[in-house]
Amino acid sequence: MGRRRAGGTPGPGASTLVWHAAAALAAVVAQRQADRRPGAAGVWAALAVLVITGALLTVQWLV
Repeated sequence: MGRRRAGGTPGPGASTLVWHAAAALAAVVAQRQADRRPGAAGVWAALAVLVITGALLTVQWLV
């Protein structure tokens, strides 16, 4: 089952859910920009998606 939080209840906790929702929203916005902008602006937006995803996975899952 899932890990238990400090309060003793199972599950990820409110802060983890908020961080996941915020990262998902930011990644979707960046991906839309990557899809719509040509050239360097699109590349930077695509890189932002990768950075957001990597940061969330590192901070929320590996640490």
